[in-house]
Order: sequence, then structure tokens, then C-alpha cells
Amino acid sequence: MMDEGVVPEGVAAGVAGVAPPGFGIAPDAGKAPGNVTTPGTGTTPDKTPAPGVSIGDQPARPIRPKICIILDDGGEATPDVADEFWQLGSKWPLAMAVLPFSPFSHEQAVMANNYGYEVLLHLPMEPLGSENPGPGAIFTDLTDAEIRERVQAALDAVPGAIGVNNHMGSKASSDPRVMRLVLAEVRRNNLFFVDSVSIASTVGYQEAVRMGIPAARRQVFLDNVATEEAVLKQLEELVRVARSKGTAIGIGHFNRVATAQALARFLPRLEELGIELVALSEVIK
Repeated sequence: MMDEGVVPEGVAAGVAGVAPPGFGIAPDAGKAPGNVTTPGTGTTPDKTPAPGVSIGDQPARPIRPKICIILDDGGEATPDVADEFWQLGSKWPLAMAVLPFSPFSHEQAVMANNYGYEVLLHLPMEPLGSENPGPGAIFTDLTDAEIRERVQAALDAVPGAIGVNNHMGSKASSDPRVMRLVLAEVRRNNLFFVDSVSIASTVGYQEAVRMGIPAARRQVFLDNVATEEAVLKQLEELVRVARSKGTAIGIGHFNRVATAQALARFLPRLEELGIELVALSEVIK
């Protein structure tokens, strides 16, 4: 989740100058065609190369750009809102980041695992402003021992977590001491880290890489404007970033109905767009 007053990367792009919302992206010209059936036979043509042509001479099937989607603020959604998301998880490889001490944290972490989501701890961290990041948050004035204890307590509250990302944290994620302590606990628990990039000065990703922890960072926030049409525009931006960089991670929110509705409309279009939605764990390096 972004901090109040902080303009995250990837928000402005994809809003101005895009095609009308909801599928204004042309299919990827480099996408390989599907199998072709020989008329009247119901069979696929023999792909054996012509005489004198080796297998190595055949053109490689294009590698499709990949996107990953994390849904933050698990544990905050009321059951009726959560219902909008559960079926998405059973159909698509999505990730949910669960706040540790929210009303439905334990229940929704367990259900997310059951519905096929990859589960992360959404660790509350101190922002630059006065907004309260929530119970158990990591503050820069805590001692080393207090930070370690809070990270472990938060992990214990989110069963099945395989990684960690930050909730808010524009101040804490810019503090090298704090991030080294947080990441040491991530490493001790054999988890990965995703930097939500709530501020450009974050050191989370670079410290994780320096410490040898599998890590990634967010490229696009999907639902800072929580309307279905705005989320569709940001999903289009996520696709554009993936086509440019090969892989792109987008973050939305599990407690926003418009996000579920936009995903339900957009995700079935990915095949024709030449884009692959993959599990977050597949792109962590």
C-alpha cells in the first residue's frame, strides 16, 4: 500500500494518453499462433523439419512478457468483499499480502491458501506522515530487538506466508538499519521480499539483494483511484511495462470491489494480448 501524500512510480503513466479503458491494448504482434488443424483430418500438421534443416534452425517460440499481481490489505476485507476475490484466486495465479493484526487476518490467510493464492505478510511500517500504519508496525525509533520481535510476531499471525512486502513504510523503508533488521528476519525464515516502493528513496530492494535474499519490486500501483475504469487503465499500463521490461509486478488491494471487478474483466484477455500471468514466486530472483 502506498503512503498518504507519496506519489508512487507507475501511477501517472498509463492514465494520460491511453486508449479507452478496458482493453485498449492491441494483441502482441510477436505472439506465436496456436496449433493449426489440417482441414478434413482433425490432426495437427507434422512439425518435423524439412530435409537438411536441423531442429536448431527452427525459429524459437517467442517468450511472452510476464505480469504478477499482489493484492494488499488482506485481513481488512469484510466477508462480502472477500467473496469477490476468492474465485479469482481459484482461476488465476495471484498473491495476497495479509496485514498481521486485522479483524480477518488469520481467516483470510488460511482461505487465500485454500483458494490458490500465494500468501505474503503485509508488514506495517512507519510512513513519513502522521497516518497510523496499524498494530505491530515497525518504527525507526524501535531498538534492534524490538524490530526483530515485531517482525516475528507479524509472521506468526499470517499462516502460510512465503514472502513479505511492506505496508506504507515511506520512512522505515528508507532507513538502512531498519531494513537490514527486517530483512534478517525474512532471511532467517527462508522467505522472499517484495519492495512495494512506497517512496523512491526506499532501500528495501537493494538491501535484500546485498544480503542475498530473493527479492523483487513493484512497478505499478493498480487502484490508487478505486474505480473499475481507472483500475483497467492501470492494468493496461502493467502490460505495457511488461512488454518493455519482460516482467512487471502490479499491486492492488483485496478490500476494493472495483479491483476485483476490473481483474475479472481484464485477466481473460491476457492470452490474446500475448501476456502471461504468473505466480509471484516464479519471478523472484
